[in-house]
Amino acid sequence: MRVYAKEEDKSIYEYLLDELGELSIVKEEITETQLSEDLNMFMEELKDRDRKIFVLRYWYLLSVREVASECNVSENQVKTILFRTRNKLKDWLIER
Repeated sequence: MRVYAKEEDKSIYEYLLDELGELSIVKEEITETQLSEDLNMFMEELKDRDRKIFVLRYWYLLSVREVASECNVSENQVKTILFRTRNKLKDWLIER
């Protein structure tokens, strides 16, 4: 399994913030340390399956197809879970 081999010039946090563009309202005010701490707390609240899919996509930077294969679910399920998880994360960060 590769670990964020793409986008070598970006940290995992920069990549995540780019991928989660709808979080731009908090982007300006959050540091990598804060984001790391917040993500750890947020991840603890997720179901195991959702956490695994989120980590595979945003930490290991696997494609949706690769995540689906790794988790034995359809690509549509991965997209839906990621969409819902991103929205949960957005709401969670705004509330903090």
